[in-house]
Amino acid sequence: MPKQRSQTRPNSAIAGMLDDSILTDATKRVAPQIATPDVPDVPTQDQAAVPPAPSTPARTGEPADIQKQFRLTPSAYATLREMGDAFSNAIGFEVSNSSLFRVLLTAIKPSLPALKQCCEDHLTPVSQPSTAIGCEHLRDEIEVALAHTLLRALDAASRE
Repeated sequence: MPKQRSQTRPNSAIAGMLDDSILTDATKRVAPQIATPDVPDVPTQDQAAVPPAPSTPARTGEPADIQKQFRLTPSAYATLREMGDAFSNAIGFEVSNSSLFRVLLTAIKPSLPALKQCCEDHLTPVSQPSTAIGCEHLRDEIEVALAHTLLRALDAASRE
């Protein structure tokens, strides 16, 4: 009589990579435990006079474990690569597309209140364009309108 398997996890390397629970376990990061004294932070006179820059993004220390895929047009991909090349040439190593997208979101985050206001002021509901071949110009029109709204928001936020 064959032995019953007591193992619940896959036993091949490929099956193990495809199992979500193993992937989740493997990508969890342990937050460093740093001992800090129980002394309240009291700013010095110099620190109190200089408020932190509002555009300085906060470091989250979060693991990048949410996977999404994006479909880009050739011109959007060229822009992404041009931006990536600019960063890569400056820092000396290849910046991934995922890192570039996180950079964009980090840069835009402080402008979200202005973006919400600009959306209310400048956009109106429209029908979602067809994804059929030949309807790309309809998608482009909407994306250009959204881009203009984003630029207005970034401009407004920079003046605040």
